Amino acid sequence: MKVVLFSVLIVVFASCFVQGEAAALDEGAGDCPCAATANIYYVCGSNGVTYTNPSLLRCAERCTRQTITKVHDGKCE
Repeated sequence: MKVVLFSVLIVVFASCFVQGEAAALDEGAGDCPCAATANIYYVCGSNGVTYTNPSLLRCAERCTRQTITKVHDGKCE
């Protein structure tokens, strides 16, 4: 019984982790899905777009095939 309970807990934990990663997909990427961390650490891109974190900025750079650099930490004004 303990083995079954332990197995169920592992499956639940793993599914939460996968859902957390799926939530971090850049929704604005359209046909270019890009997994990124779900951390919130706003950065302002050189294109004037605020990204939730540097990972999403890199995803946008890869998906748009444009050079986007971090201008500063925090939201764009």
